[in-house]
Amino acid sequence: MPYEKIHERLYEERLKEIIDPDYKPPFTVTISFGYEEREEYSKACEKVTRSKYYYEKGEGKFKRHYATFGTDEVEELFELFNLVKDFKSLDLLISGKRVPYAVELWLFLFWFYRIK
Repeated sequence: MPYEKIHERLYEERLKEIIDPDYKPPFTVTISFGYEEREEYSKACEKVTRSKYYYEKGEGKFKRHYATFGTDEVEELFELFNLVKDFKSLDLLISGKRVPYAVELWLFLFWFYRIK
């Protein structure tokens, strides 16, 4: 999905929150990472491009990959995170926002959706 479409979706969610204070936006995790000289990088690039909410910014060594996962895609996120968890360039957004302890707390809570 192109970068503009993803931001359009985020703006729509924010507008719904403003119009209806009782609206609860979906719980999502956006994972972002840049170029790393590791063998996991190529595997992560292959996996991240399969996400339905994927976009990239930049070129070459300055390229960053972004993918947003909902609660129904927790297994895909889990697999991707295990590839990039040690990347220095790793960044996580929770429901489109930077929050403290995103990896240590919020991502851990997201794993509860893996329980079936």
